[in-house]
Amino acid sequence: MGAVLAADGRAGHGTVAGPGSVWGPLLPEGRLRAGTVTAVGGDKGLLLALAAQAVGRRPGAGWAVVGLPSLGALAARDAGLDAGAGLWVDAPGGRWAQVVSLLVSTVPVILLGAPGSAPGRVVRRVAGQVRAHGAVLLVAGPWDGADLRLRVTEARWDGLGAGHGVLRHRRVVVEVSGRGAAGGAPRRAELLLPGPTGMAMPVAEPEPVAPPADQVRAGAAPGRGRALRVVG
Repeated sequence: MGAVLAADGRAGHGTVAGPGSVWGPLLPEGRLRAGTVTAVGGDKGLLLALAAQAVGRRPGAGWAVVGLPSLGALAARDAGLDAGAGLWVDAPGGRWAQVVSLLVSTVPVILLGAPGSAPGRVVRRVAGQVRAHGAVLLVAGPWDGADLRLRVTEARWDGLGAGHGVLRHRRVVVEVSGRGAAGGAPRRAELLLPGPTGMAMPVAEPEPVAPPADQVRAGAAPGRGRALRVVG
């Protein structure tokens, strides 16, 4: 396993690239585009990490959670969101579409609990309003006609030994598919979600190990261990 850079940049176990490259392998241009709907399957950590990417580094930028009462402010803060700028509508019931319609004109990022079997005309109307206002809608579940679909296909925690130790981070494999400019074959990438800082981080390839000094002095080329054979 490679080393992980802590929040202060010091190396621990493993190597992790900078946070700006987290979404490069998965999202078009490495970001969620304004005016789009993204369906996020089965992982609230992924949902919050995408919301943090969409809000960006703008202090106080607003965002809203609709129909996800179990999504807490502490988890949002750990994912990189400004909890003080969040708005929660825990139980919109059958009026979720009206609530989203009111929010898209003032809040740039909205997290929505999966509305279930919503009529197609309602889904299309909400998607049209998201597009018209340049908002980003993240749906925790299926959404007919979503621009992107992301889901966690594998997950495991690192840090525990044989019944002891401290959880350091969770390694996940995220798969994305989409339509239009984001179409094509599904893509996958491995992330730390959460990483050591609580936010999503990319997993880099382990750094190459230098050959022992005595091997270098002997003139042996690194990576070459083939035996010589006398012919003739």
